[in-house]
Amino acid sequence: KIVIAGNKKIEADAIRAKLVTREGQIYTDDQIRQDIQELFNTGYFYNVSVDRTDGPGITVTYTVQEKPSITEIDFDGNDELEDEELKEAAGIKAYEILNQSKIREATEKLEKLYEDKGFFLARVNPKVTPTGDGDNVKLSFEIKENDKVRVKRISFIGNKKMPSGKLKAFMQTQEGGFFSFVSGSGAYKQEAFDRDVQMLNLVYFNEGYVQVKIDR
Repeated sequence: KIVIAGNKKIEADAIRAKLVTREGQIYTDDQIRQDIQELFNTGYFYNVSVDRTDGPGITVTYTVQEKPSITEIDFDGNDELEDEELKEAAGIKAYEILNQSKIREATEKLEKLYEDKGFFLARVNPKVTPTGDGDNVKLSFEIKENDKVRVKRISFIGNKKMPSGKLKAFMQTQEGGFFSFVSGSGAYKQEAFDRDVQMLNLVYFNEGYVQVKIDR
């Protein structure tokens, strides 16, 4: 017999479906170890313990400790971006099971969204607090937007064979102009600048300068 204990939100049949061990089969320790690994792999449990009771046949009891559910998600400190835009970027919805790896991914996505908007110095700090309602929790993203980072000037040093104007034309990163606050030009984005360095290397390679070195 297989007994499921400790579950509050996840149905016993859903847990049984993840088990390698089946009622009516021969008992093996290897299968029990596989069962524990399979249950942890779901990401739904903090802990899984297994007890064996011998009798006429063997009863195996799987006791699980479920992770809490996220019942609230909010954002604090976001003046430049709306909550709805941040929620869409984070990809976490209310009543999901708490998953630390998904929270880390959401934090990275939010910082990337801010970077794309020109807020390269924005930082996002996730915080999980109990709601007082069972084992439910509230997920808050504390945001420090800081000022936009704009490119004031792009300078080339050591380019004797290739004019700066030609090199600058191949770059996605551009200097901010008088109306950059309207057009969004001049915003600094790390990914774009990294691609620019690769592109400038390619420009030199195509001109035959295969030993070129470009540092920023």
